[in-house]
Amino acid sequence: SLMANLTSQRTFAIQAALLDNAHIALAALAHKMAITAFGTFSPSPIKVNLVQSRHTLEKNSPTLAESRAAIRIDAESAAWREKLPKAHGEWLQWFLAQDQSEAISMIVFCTASCVEAVQRRPDERDDGDQIARELNLDMADWWTPSTDAYLNLVPKQKLIDMVTEIKSAEVAAPMAKMKRGEVVAFAAEHGKDSRWLPTVLRRAACQ
Repeated sequence: SLMANLTSQRTFAIQAALLDNAHIALAALAHKMAITAFGTFSPSPIKVNLVQSRHTLEKNSPTLAESRAAIRIDAESAAWREKLPKAHGEWLQWFLAQDQSEAISMIVFCTASCVEAVQRRPDERDDGDQIARELNLDMADWWTPSTDAYLNLVPKQKLIDMVTEIKSAEVAAPMAKMKRGEVVAFAAEHGKDSRWLPTVLRRAACQ
């Protein structure tokens, strides 16, 4: 569940980062369409299925709605709701009347919202890595090891390891004799503003 939680956060960060990179978003959509068109299965003619992943991601990660990525994505969604005509039946004519960049922006937004790169095991294949690398995604820009997002979810030893890595073994040494609540508070204090990331969230930057 922790793996799904963290990779859901990473997926949402990929989505938010894609909103500012039309080139990569459109390339990702073209790649998906090419796989569908030339793959081993036969899709319905000229049809692209749009499956937004937010509901699933929020089930995996309860703090997702409060994340920096959510703020970025929600702002973009609100802007589109304000911009589009109230009547759905007018949307096609509206897009036809706009500069083509508006249609491209909508394609980018929808492509981003469909990204799903959730993992449940460390050895599971990560389909989001390539896009994350192209985006130069640094999860420290989008996620912090807060109490609710990480510290309360992992064993005591993981917190000791975290502080050891951020500070030193000497600084982390007293944690071994602390109670759980004290360990969490100690890790929160030393993890603040550290830009520390669990291994799974560093993956794109390491490859």
